[in-house]
Amino acid sequence: MYRIVELSSDSSVKYELLETMGSTFDPCDSNDESWTQANYFSTDGNHRLENEVFVLAASGEKVGGFTVQSGKKAMITWRLGAGVTETCTNYLIDKNGNREWDCGVDDIKIECPPSVQYMWDFLVDYE
Repeated sequence: MYRIVELSSDSSVKYELLETMGSTFDPCDSNDESWTQANYFSTDGNHRLENEVFVLAASGEKVGGFTVQSGKKAMITWRLGAGVTETCTNYLIDKNGNREWDCGVDDIKIECPPSVQYMWDFLVDYE
C-alpha cells in the first residue's frame, strides 16, 4: 500500500510512501501481499486485535454508523475525512535523518482541525 502525500509549502511536490500491510512497524517490502491486521472501527476509535481481544489503537480514527434499509440493495462508499473540506496534516518524522521514508523506522503524526470529528464516514445509496 502507498500513502501519497504532498508538501503543504509546495503542492507540486508529492511523495509516495510504501507501507507494509502486516504492521506499520515492519520494514518496507514492495512484495508484501499480506492482509492488514484485523481492526474494529467505532465512534470510540480504531481498535486492533491483541490476544483475541480488541484494544484501543487510535482514539482519533473514529467512524460513525449507518442504517441499511430492509429489502433494498445498498451501495456503500467509505469516504476519508467524512466530508469535511479542511484537510488533516501528516507530519513525516524522519527518525534516522536520511531524508527517505523507511517503513518500520520513520513515523507519521496526523493532526486534524476540530471540524474533523470522524476519520471516515459511509455514504449509503440504494438501488
